[in-house]
Amino acid sequence: MKKPIANTFFYDHYLETEALLLEYAGKVRGAFDIEDIHQLRVNMKKLRAYFRFLEFTSNKAFRYKESNKLLKKCFRLAGNIRERQINLELLKSYELPDEAYLQYEKFANLKDKKEKEKLDKAFGALNKAEFEKIGHSFRSFFIKKDLNEKLELSQNFIGLQIEKIKNILEHHEEAEKVHRIRIHLKTIKPLLFTLSAIPESKFEEAHYLSLKSTEDAIGAWHDHVVLVTSLKQSLSYNMHKQNHTELDKVKRILEIESKELLEQTRKTLLETVTLLVEV
Repeated sequence: MKKPIANTFFYDHYLETEALLLEYAGKVRGAFDIEDIHQLRVNMKKLRAYFRFLEFTSNKAFRYKESNKLLKKCFRLAGNIRERQINLELLKSYELPDEAYLQYEKFANLKDKKEKEKLDKAFGALNKAEFEKIGHSFRSFFIKKDLNEKLELSQNFIGLQIEKIKNILEHHEEAEKVHRIRIHLKTIKPLLFTLSAIPESKFEEAHYLSLKSTEDAIGAWHDHVVLVTSLKQSLSYNMHKQNHTELDKVKRILEIESKELLEQTRKTLLETVTLLVEV
């Protein structure tokens, strides 16, 4: 059941996200736990979504690109490290001799040490004062607006993202569509989560859950595609012939599964878009 919510809800969620990002940046430093890196990137994605929303609501007086510079390098490096972690976890779910797995792990970790060192250094760019400055901008653009104005702005912003998704569906190849659409879904997600809890909002929990289901489907497909690409690269790496054969078998299985996951993703994506368009 929806409950009354404070009129500062967007600003409050921005501050909460900022605090979580800085908390997980501290946890990741030197340790690089897979779940901590995941939560770090989740909160970075939320902040980037809020940056895009603020650019929209301010008629570009606030610039997304300028603020995203705070996150860009950390986001990329953390993403590279997490992709390798996911690749190794996903590979464990397939029947593969230990020697072949260890050979791939050696290949996958070739860049790991250097990128972890770079990420530790890049955390220096996560300046709390800069985030607070953005938070002040967020508050100043919204503090004088009443609830209905906030809801209208957010619903218009989501509507714009949906129009972009519909355009992508009409004009791009299947795999490219999914990559492009994923960006817009991640931009919508934190706003939709907030709006689905507000009694006066047109968006319901069902809209958020549908979007989350689609994003999960895209994520599963994306993980398979990334591992296939990495395995292709590893096969040119200097490895024992038997290991090469075993890894190539897994790659072929992943390619078949990727096609099946892409079809599932297409169906759930169309369901989500249809549901959101009806609002």
